[in-house]
Amino acid sequence: MQRTVGTAEGAVGGRVAELARAEAATRGLDVLDVNVTAQRPPTVTVTVDVAVPTEGRLAAGDGPRDPVDIDVIAELSRALDSALVASGVVSEDAVLEVSSPGVERPLGSAADLVRNLGRDVELTLADEAVRGRLVAVEGGVVEIVVGGSERQVAHEQVVSARLVLPW
Repeated sequence: MQRTVGTAEGAVGGRVAELARAEAATRGLDVLDVNVTAQRPPTVTVTVDVAVPTEGRLAAGDGPRDPVDIDVIAELSRALDSALVASGVVSEDAVLEVSSPGVERPLGSAADLVRNLGRDVELTLADEAVRGRLVAVEGGVVEIVVGGSERQVAHEQVVSARLVLPW
């Protein structure tokens, strides 16, 4: 279950992604996806989340990480808008949308899983679905706690993963 970061194609999309990554990195964020529409005016959509390593373990007594702060997203949006216009990548009338991925987004990469340590997830494997608390992503292994017992699954065996919402 490897997911690559989506980016807009073409010269404009590549330049937008490059500027977005630079601006996001200074704020401790990763760019997860970039999309640029061909319509007039163009719409530039950038999805970001908290930067994390590709491996990690939930420390005893810790809970889930805080999601990306809305004020940081607003700051990134202002800075990226200025950078895109100043560099001539898009015109002033372009629409920029910067957001976090939302709770319904599939957890495709190891970093997606690490961002969600301490949360309940459902891992879909080839022959079963497993629900439990995500506690580690290390050495190519995803570890969850199911009914009080730890279960380890090779990351490559995970067909899909998603958050299980408490409501």
